[in-house]
Amino acid sequence: MLRVRLMNFLLTSLLTLAGALIAATPSAAQVVVVADAGEDLSIECSASGGTLLTLDGLGSTVNGLMAALDPNTSFLWEAAGIDFDDETSPTPNAEFPLGTTTVTLTVTHTDPGTLVQTSSQDTVDITVSDTTPPALVVLADPLILWPPNHELHEVHSVVVVTDICDPDPDVVLTSLTSSEPDNGTGDGDTVDDIQGADIGSDDRDFLLRAERAGNGDGRFYTAVYNTTDASGNSTDGLAQVRVPHDQGDLKAAKKAAKAAKKAAKAAAKAAKKASKDAAKAARDAAKAAKKEAKAALKNSH
Repeated sequence: MLRVRLMNFLLTSLLTLAGALIAATPSAAQVVVVADAGEDLSIECSASGGTLLTLDGLGSTVNGLMAALDPNTSFLWEAAGIDFDDETSPTPNAEFPLGTTTVTLTVTHTDPGTLVQTSSQDTVDITVSDTTPPALVVLADPLILWPPNHELHEVHSVVVVTDICDPDPDVVLTSLTSSEPDNGTGDGDTVDDIQGADIGSDDRDFLLRAERAGNGDGRFYTAVYNTTDASGNSTDGLAQVRVPHDQGDLKAAKKAAKAAKKAAKAAAKAAKKASKDAAKAARDAAKAAKKEAKAALKNSH
């Protein structure tokens, strides 16, 4: 009888111990996973191929602790049309197009003993806007029509358009005018001093007459162009062709033409540099975000 009681005691003790061990072992139901894809972001476009951005999932937790530090927890970022540099990283980089892109983060904890998985999802909206107008530089070739012999000359507009976000903005000739009447006093008996200009199209070639009023100060032809990017931002630019009044005016016109060419070249160079600088700033910001993320992970250990 004593032996039976002893066996019952041992069995009861073992069952009690086993129950305690089971209670002390976290089950899938006890694991609380919270995915955090970060705050919604609105940023300015920085490149025509897409705006580089670093996403932040470091706020995700498993049982209140940072999920990125848990070796049994994985990350997965997904968004239509988006290629991540590492979709399994807590802080991946990706380039985003204009408009709003919804990104989904899935954080999954896998129990190392039972292989039971517990997941959580969160979304973040990335909105890329383009509010910066294109840069437009226009220069006529030639800049001077001389002598004023009433002859028509072929003129070409050199148009340089630079836009941070749109690689090919629309360009339109909106007007082509003369500072003098078509057949004014003292300019000779000719008409149709402007020919071949297709207003409202991307027309960069037309004919202008080398003519000016004898009792005036010289003539200016002005071609106005407009460029509009895909987001509707627009810029106007103009080019002028001068018909000097006389030899003295011709000397001043040549000096002004030289300055205009120099200014146009500098403006085009500055616009291209601004576009490159915007893309570089985005890359630098992404690198800085990655660096901060690594520091945050290191300090959490």
